[in-house]
Amino acid sequence: MPVTASDPFGAYDGWLATLAQSGGRHWREDLPFTFDPPEGWSEAPALIRALTLLDDWARADGSLSPWLAFPTVLQRMGLTGCALPCLVAGDAAQRFALDPRPALLKRLLKQVRRHAEDGLVRLERLEDGARRNAEAIAAEHRPGKLPDLGRIALTRPCLAARSLAPHLGLTISGAGKLLERAARLGLLVEISGRETWRSYVTSDIALALGLTSPDRGRPRLAAEPSPALDAMLASFDAEMDELNARLERLGIGVMKHPDTDI
Repeated sequence: MPVTASDPFGAYDGWLATLAQSGGRHWREDLPFTFDPPEGWSEAPALIRALTLLDDWARADGSLSPWLAFPTVLQRMGLTGCALPCLVAGDAAQRFALDPRPALLKRLLKQVRRHAEDGLVRLERLEDGARRNAEAIAAEHRPGKLPDLGRIALTRPCLAARSLAPHLGLTISGAGKLLERAARLGLLVEISGRETWRSYVTSDIALALGLTSPDRGRPRLAAEPSPALDAMLASFDAEMDELNARLERLGIGVMKHPDTDI
């Protein structure tokens, strides 16, 4: 019988913790198998060495673990400054010795390049959305809890009144009104289509999921410098630095994955 009680996101928190703790260690650490470098290993480019390691790992372990660990491998080999989740890569053919390895390597190289390019696009959308949100909030005469909502949305991009209320000390009704206000200002996008118990996501997530269309035509001109906006962004950076310092003192590497109502 098919399994219906499994949690498809059960390993997500553990994976986030692994990504956050991946720095400062040698790439051979935590390998669950014995890796014997092939001939010419030391002369090969670093990315080729990483993909060769991934290839051997995938043949030794038939689960998703080798592919999910690839961002950590790239960081420990010095190819990235931190573990980038968007660089998860893998090919089902790695588990077999049927395909020629050079052909498989080319597919993996194209996959890594495509994922890196997609990651840059998403990063640009995230930064653009954060900048637009800050501009919209700074233009409000009485922003109220909007700045707090903007900060929360950076780490919890999927929100509903029920999940937001405890973080802002609001009633569920008050949180719902705040989310509706944010949607009117373009800070969030309503995606449930319901009259009650609505769900919202940030604009970059809505674009990634195909729920909204990207802007067409020429990009709009950047807004004129605003002292109020600069002060808000500086305050946000200072608060994030303080939060990171607190988490480090507590030995917490990542924030817990948020519960959503979607």
